[in-house]
Amino acid sequence: MWIFGYGSLTWKVDFPYKQRVVGYIKGYSRKFWQASVDHRGVPGKPGRVVTLVASKDPEAQVWGAAYEIHPQHEAGVLEKLNVRERRFDNRREMAVYVAGGQKQPQSVLVFVGTSQEDLVLGDASTEVMAKQIFECKGPSGPNYDYLFQLAIFMREEAPEAEDEQLFQLEKAVKKLFEDTETNFEPVWGIAYRIGQQDEARVMAHLDHREKDGYTRTPLPFYPQDPSIKSWELTIYLGSESNPFFVGQMEEENIAQIIASAEGPSGSNREYLFQLADTMRTLGVSDPHLFNIESQEEEEEEEEEEEEEEEEDDEDEEEEEEDEEKEEDEEEEVDEKEKQEEEEEEEEEEEEEEEEEEEEEVVEEEEEEEEEQ
Repeated sequence: MWIFGYGSLTWKVDFPYKQRVVGYIKGYSRKFWQASVDHRGVPGKPGRVVTLVASKDPEAQVWGAAYEIHPQHEAGVLEKLNVRERRFDNRREMAVYVAGGQKQPQSVLVFVGTSQEDLVLGDASTEVMAKQIFECKGPSGPNYDYLFQLAIFMREEAPEAEDEQLFQLEKAVKKLFEDTETNFEPVWGIAYRIGQQDEARVMAHLDHREKDGYTRTPLPFYPQDPSIKSWELTIYLGSESNPFFVGQMEEENIAQIIASAEGPSGSNREYLFQLADTMRTLGVSDPHLFNIESQEEEEEEEEEEEEEEEEDDEDEEEEEEDEEKEEDEEEEVDEKEKQEEEEEEEEEEEEEEEEEEEEEVVEEEEEEEEEQ
């Protein structure tokens, strides 16, 4: 079985597959006409995601990614996708083509948007659609993240393909970010310019390093020096849809987690302190970061005090043990000296007895001689 993805399935794949092929289907256009009320929006404020619309041109192309599913995984993958793509209830078998126009021998299963009226948003101006995408978010994250990821896929994996609406919307949403920058709390950091000859190697390294929960996202960057014009760069953004996103919690609880966490790269506390030091070096404010750092420093001081108390207790125990040992040694010496004195006294008594016996013998002999 093969499955074809033309939206989030091009970059967010959460099922096992044997191989992945980038290609296109014919006779359709990709349009941001489908409402998303459970992934990139919510009921009452739906996001916009793509669906397929029949084209008058039978040669029209929609580029995406095809995945071959191993037979033993087919049932599990379909069960998962039936939940994930439940709003795309039209399932069709289609032919897929790769670069150069070569038709693949296998047909692919394609999930097409529903015809339910409340989920069909239909066409609108680029400005209206861009504003909706810019403002909406759902359980899987902000709607603009979906748009940006799809645009990245098209640029990197299907650079020869055209998708006018996709790139117009991307441009319009980025413009909204620039126009409303003063309404957002700034996130400070450092930008690195990568040479063209190193770009592929560096991105491959970062894709691996930031693989757990972070996705590449293009955003405008505003230098600290206001005289320098802003430009677009790529950041690795941890969206709410990734499995490692823990969500909002009290800063005290965050500090407690950081205090005890440690991994192959070192302690979580060291990560926090180095980030805070960098922000101070830049001379910028980050209340959330500094509040957690302050709590960590207090926690660290308490731990150090506890360690000092434990060390003092250990020292006292060692001193007591040494005193007891000295007392025991002194007792042993006293006992030994006493024993030696007793032995000497016994020897002296024995010598005196021997002398007395000898004197008695001499007296007896003298008496015998006198009698004779």
